[in-house]
Amino acid sequence: MMVLPIVYFYFCLYITLVNSQNLGVSFNQPKFSPCATWNITGITFSNSFAVGTNPGTVFIDKNDTIYVTDRTSNRVQVWQNGSKNVTKTISGGLNDSLGLFVSNNGDIYVDNGYTNNQIDKWMVNSTNSTVVTYHDGGRCYGLFIDINQTLYCSLNIHIVLKISLKSIGNMTQLAAGTGTPGNTAYMLNWPRGIFVDINLNLYVADGNNNRIQKISYGQLSATTIVGTGASATIDLNGPSAVVLDADGYLFIVDQNNNRIIGSGPYGYRCLVGCSEQTGSASTQLNQPYSMSFDSHGNIYVTDKNNGRIQLFNLATNTNSCAVPSTQTPVLTTLSTKLTSTTKNPMIMSSDDTQVLTTLKVLIIGESGVGKSRFLLRFSDNIFDEDKTATIGVDYKVKQLEINDNRVKLTIWDTAGQERFRTLSPAYYRGAQGAILVYDICDRQSFRQLDRLYTEINRQQYILFELVYF
Repeated sequence: MMVLPIVYFYFCLYITLVNSQNLGVSFNQPKFSPCATWNITGITFSNSFAVGTNPGTVFIDKNDTIYVTDRTSNRVQVWQNGSKNVTKTISGGLNDSLGLFVSNNGDIYVDNGYTNNQIDKWMVNSTNSTVVTYHDGGRCYGLFIDINQTLYCSLNIHIVLKISLKSIGNMTQLAAGTGTPGNTAYMLNWPRGIFVDINLNLYVADGNNNRIQKISYGQLSATTIVGTGASATIDLNGPSAVVLDADGYLFIVDQNNNRIIGSGPYGYRCLVGCSEQTGSASTQLNQPYSMSFDSHGNIYVTDKNNGRIQLFNLATNTNSCAVPSTQTPVLTTLSTKLTSTTKNPMIMSSDDTQVLTTLKVLIIGESGVGKSRFLLRFSDNIFDEDKTATIGVDYKVKQLEINDNRVKLTIWDTAGQERFRTLSPAYYRGAQGAILVYDICDRQSFRQLDRLYTEINRQQYILFELVYF
C-alpha cells in the first residue's frame, strides 16, 4: 500500500502508517521504521555446494525455517528453525524446479513444470509428493498461496493462473495476463515473482515490462505501481520478485540491476547492491532472483549467478526519523528526512546523478487559491504575485540534500477544474505526499476541502489515517 502524507496550507495534518494484521500467513512480514537500513555487506549463508550453481526461490517461514530450490540437483534444501546447516533434503521427480511456497502447516508446494507441467505438494514428513494440478505453461516462476487457500502460479506464457486448494478436482483460472506478451493494463510479459496481500490484491513482477503490476481483487486490469509507466517511483530492469512488509510497503528484487529496492513513506530507495555492478564481492549481487525476510527483518537473497544465498542483516530500525508530533511549517510533515528547522537545505546541481530517493508531491486545491505561486516559490525561490494560473498540468523538480539524504522532489500542480475531468488516475499515481491549499478568507474554498479529501480517499492505492493539529 502507499501511505500518503498530506499537509494543509494553514492547517497541518500528518498521515500515519496503517498497519495490517498479517494473521494466517506462513511467512514473515516485519514492521520497519521509515528509516530502517540494512548492512550493505552480505554474508554468504549458503554456497553452491548446498544450493547449486543456479538457486531459484528462497522462502522463510515464521519459525525461521529456510527453504531453497536447488535447480542444479533437482531438490529443495531445508534449514530448520534457524539452523546453519542443511537439516532436510526433498527430492524425487523434480526437474529444474524454480517456484516454491510453504503453507502454514508446513506443506511444501514446488514448481515441477519444466518438463512435467505440474505443481507438486510435499506434505509434512512425507517421503512422496502428490500432484496439485497440471497446466500447459511450463515452469512456475513464482508460487504463492493467499489467505483463502488459493494457489497462484506465474508462467512464461505471460499469465498468472490460480487454483483453489479447498476443492477436489481443482480447476485453474486466469488471475492476470492474456497469454500474449504486451504492456497494456491487461497484459504481462514474462511475469516472475508474485505476492498476494491480505486484501487479495495480486502483485506481479512483470519482468520484461520492467514494472510491478497490482491487480485488485476481482479484476483483470492492473495498475502499474512501480517502474515503467508509474510516475515518480524508480526505474526497474527485469524485476524478478516482489514482497510486502507489515505496512504494505514493497521490496523488489531488481534482477538485471543486481540490487534490492525498498519502499516506504519517503519513496523508493536502493537497499543493497546499489552500485548496480555485477560481481561476487560481499557488497555485490549477480542476477539475484528472489528474497525473503526472517523474523528479525534480515533479508535473504538467492544470488543466482553467484550460486549462493546472501544474508543482509537489518542494521537500524529505530524511529529516530519519525515525524514529530508538533506542528511544523508547510511541507515539513512529509518527513524529518526532508525538512530542517535549523538550517536551509542545500540545493544540489541539476546534473547531480547521486539522487537516491525520488518523491512525487501533489499540490491540490481549487482554482485561484495560489497553488501556482506556491509551486514557483518553493521550487525556484521566487514569489510572483502576477503568476499566471496553470492550464492543464505543470510540475517542477527540485533536488535537495537534507540530513545527509539526497532527495529529488517532483512537485505537481494542475488547474483546479481540470483534475475533476480526466486527470485524476494519472495525477495521483505514484504520489507519496500532497499539499492541500485553500483560501482562509474564502468560506467556499474551505468547504471544498471535504470534496478534495473524498477524491484522495477514492484512489485505491492510497490508505491513510488523519491526525489533526
